[in-house]
Amino acid sequence: MTTTNKVTWNETTEAQLRSLAGESPVSQETVTAIAEEMGTSARSIGAKLRKLGYEVDKPRIVTGK
Repeated sequence: MTTTNKVTWNETTEAQLRSLAGESPVSQETVTAIAEEMGTSARSIGAKLRKLGYEVDKPRIVTGK
């Protein structure tokens, strides 16, 4: 299990996130890569990108059927 940290969002971290995200829409693969680089969860990154006005692809749900 990977340990994640809570990111304190400020101008610097938001600028880093925008730089890593590129253009909208942002794929789940990109969200995961950003999360690993910033040391937090993909869910946190996806939520922040949406708050910043980015369109983020929905995560795929794997079912055990």
